[in-house]
Amino acid sequence: MKKIITILFLVVFLTGCGYTVEVTEPSHNTNGVELSDTETMVVGIWTEEMETGGMRIFNIRTDHTWEMQSQRNGDYSVEETGEWEYGVNGFTLMTDQSYIYGDYMVKEVGNKTLELTNLDNDSVVIWKQMMQ
Repeated sequence: MKKIITILFLVVFLTGCGYTVEVTEPSHNTNGVELSDTETMVVGIWTEEMETGGMRIFNIRTDHTWEMQSQRNGDYSVEETGEWEYGVNGFTLMTDQSYIYGDYMVKEVGNKTLELTNLDNDSVVIWKQMMQ
């Protein structure tokens, strides 16, 4: 609410001073590159329940970077980081060590839920969105 009031104050103030003010929808993109609808679909913080009982947390960012955390000894720690792209091969996560973490076909299967099918072995994982 404070953000809206501040923006409205600035618009009124600048307009009163003779400036032209153009208000646009905020972009979730931080690097000035437009994201496609498909790319926007995967951006956010996602959880994946592992078969062994643990959980992975994926943070897919608008600047095409990502990180994966998992629980070790009760605490979460970053295990993988890298860059991602959405292209001809679907959704690809590449690590900082220059290997492919996974190529996935992504399907939206529910509210804030994605089904990722690994293109190498047809295994399926479900991601549930925590935050966008």
